[in-house]
Amino acid sequence: GAVQLAQRHHRRWIYLPGSATSKEAVARQVATEDQISSGLVTILSCVEPCRTWFVRGNRATRQLELKLHWGKCLHLYFYFLHAQLGWLHLRLQTWFPFLLQVCLNGREWLARQMDRAVIAYRRADNSFPWVGDLPKAQRLLEEQWHTPWEELLNPLVEQCHPLHREI
Repeated sequence: GAVQLAQRHHRRWIYLPGSATSKEAVARQVATEDQISSGLVTILSCVEPCRTWFVRGNRATRQLELKLHWGKCLHLYFYFLHAQLGWLHLRLQTWFPFLLQVCLNGREWLARQMDRAVIAYRRADNSFPWVGDLPKAQRLLEEQWHTPWEELLNPLVEQCHPLHREI
């Protein structure tokens, strides 16, 4: 799975010993050090809290029951520099129910849209204090609402979680 994906792309697989470490900072450092400008940046792994199912005995009924409780399991973070969306990551819980979250930033995406549309702008962290053509930038931003998400994200999901469709 994930280790083979990292190896296939010649990317680092990094285990983080604690969930307090900024995964984004680690991934951005890897991107800078390895001079990565597109595609998979790195895969990080970390044990973190999760909601998962446990089999528990019910004393009243003397039956086993499935109960949803908090537990801990390994999570995988797949960081990408995506051609259309920019910087993003997928977070995969490696224990049932194998939840998968896609985390992306609309402003990162908008910057890429404005670059393609040749709209001048100034960026400060996660904001645009100045945009050369605000109405056109607003239209680009509104286009994001009409994104065919499944078509756009399925290739990433298939890379990071090959059993997703089956599950």
